Amino acid sequence: EDTYDLAASLAIDIMDRTSALVLPDYSVININYPMTDRALGVKAVPLRLTRYDDYYVEVRLRDGRTGYRLEGSMVPIPEPQEDDYSWLSRGYATVTVLTHEMTDREMTTQIRALVE
Repeated sequence: EDTYDLAASLAIDIMDRTSALVLPDYSVININYPMTDRALGVKAVPLRLTRYDDYYVEVRLRDGRTGYRLEGSMVPIPEPQEDDYSWLSRGYATVTVLTHEMTDREMTTQIRALVE
């Protein structure tokens, strides 16, 4: 709760600085703020590709119905990388442009010549 004002102020600053940019269609600017009193700085970095060992546990709700709770954790990555998670865990705020497009266009083009 203590960092909401700082995070909001940073978000406004980032939006002011980037307002002239034309983002790709269907994209957003993702801002993460560390769980510290004050961010050490800001890093514009890619999103960490992570895996989770998640599973659902059946639970009985108060009204007697059956519900499901998500449990599990992120699969550890052995060393820090140049990504949002690594910098965030070091105390920096992170900025990443996220899009719906997950295709590696360059590699897909290379594969096209082999499969078509």
